[in-house]
Amino acid sequence: MSGQFAVAKVQITPTGGEEVEFVDKITQGKITKEFLTAFERGLREHFEGGGARGAPILGVRALVDDGKMHEVDSSQAAFYACGALAG
Repeated sequence: MSGQFAVAKVQITPTGGEEVEFVDKITQGKITKEFLTAFERGLREHFEGGGARGAPILGVRALVDDGKMHEVDSSQAAFYACGALAG
């Protein structure tokens, strides 16, 4: 059985637009595409669904530039939750 390990460094800035922009600046394979996709999905669903505010959060750019994963303890579910909590 594995744990749930996921770490992503994300910078969230306003864009003045009406969308959630996602920018992948991960280098050296620190997070696989599979896990990064799960992170993005969690982040987008949190923002577009309103999160704790209960109203959509739009007009932001989320730039991911660092992170960590573990060969055994990382999963799509862990990175999805990481994305949802990052917002």
